[in-house]
Amino acid sequence: MKTQSKRKGFTLIELLVVIAIIAILIGLLLPAVQKVREAAARSTCQNNLKQMGLAVHNFQSTYGVFPPSRIKDLGLTWAVLILPYMEQENLYKQFDLTLQYYQQPTTNGDPRTKEVKSFFCPSYPRTTKVSTSGDGASNASHIPGSCSDYNPISGSQERYTAPAGATGWVDWRDGSGANGMSKRSPNGTLMGEFNFNHISDGTSNTFLIGEKHIPVKWFGVGTASALGNGGDGSIYNGDHEWHFCRVAGPSFPLAMSPTDTSGSAATNYHSIFGSYHAGVVQFVFCDASVRALTPGIATATLALLAQRADGQVIPPY
Repeated sequence: MKTQSKRKGFTLIELLVVIAIIAILIGLLLPAVQKVREAAARSTCQNNLKQMGLAVHNFQSTYGVFPPSRIKDLGLTWAVLILPYMEQENLYKQFDLTLQYYQQPTTNGDPRTKEVKSFFCPSYPRTTKVSTSGDGASNASHIPGSCSDYNPISGSQERYTAPAGATGWVDWRDGSGANGMSKRSPNGTLMGEFNFNHISDGTSNTFLIGEKHIPVKWFGVGTASALGNGGDGSIYNGDHEWHFCRVAGPSFPLAMSPTDTSGSAATNYHSIFGSYHAGVVQFVFCDASVRALTPGIATATLALLAQRADGQVIPPY
């Protein structure tokens, strides 16, 4: 009579070897997956910037000028004005351009809190997409609004620095200047009366919109806040300039990393550009091309790219 042999199972050593091999394979695979994921996020960010750049072009074709960074003090911003050119006509119609940000109608829901997907980069680890503080006039209560990971360039100097003899920006609607920008930013692009004829340095040499430097702790925190000035208030609020435009130049370098608090970034973090991509900050230029700059770019070169009509040759970067 034959005896039935016992089935031999895996030994403990064999199981450990298999587990070790699987762990090694996972360890090799994860970096590749992360690289693919970041590449996809960076591509989406490029598409967002491209879409905004084309929206500004279409606005300029309609009105003959670029959209102003804000319609007037306390009013709405460029982010509202380009909505019809970003397939957001219904949201655009919910805003009243004649009213302040703080006075917008809420009959059909509050348009200020409506998020536009293209205003956000997927690489930003946002804890909120709606402002949590800082969107209030003077000491008024906070009125939340959708944030954004992008801002247009207001030039190479501090926003409140005006050139000698500067006049108010012309209103994009009727040319009267009554509701245009006040004397702000002498050399940026998205200021109201400017169009392609005013960019003598060339549209391919001039910033239009770029990624904002926002450390994680400042997500949703705007200006005039008890928490300080995070520079991440509502993109629709034309009251606080840190919310709707940024600066690039000698005192306003690109952030070296999302957590950069060194040098000028320590005091101007709410005014500069930066990103959560590895080693690059992306911009859409005035010709609607999207390019990635390294954070270590010379600030003098950065200033030339931020100005529309300085007449200087831009060195390789």
